[in-house]
Amino acid sequence: SQERYAKMLHLSQPAISGKLSGTVKFTANDIWKTAVIFGVLQIILYGLTDITYERYDTCIKHLE
Repeated sequence: SQERYAKMLHLSQPAISGKLSGTVKFTANDIWKTAVIFGVLQIILYGLTDITYERYDTCIKHLE
């Protein structure tokens, strides 16, 4: 719910509602916290890739 997500980011429900509706921009810190909470890379939230942590870890292991 919006209330729960707002608490995770230490924001009010109206503040998160504004961000989710697009009337208020997410900050870089909001994106970072969301990525940590949901266990995804920040670039996924920015829409730059569809890679997951599991695929990322696999790629890194192949480079070692």
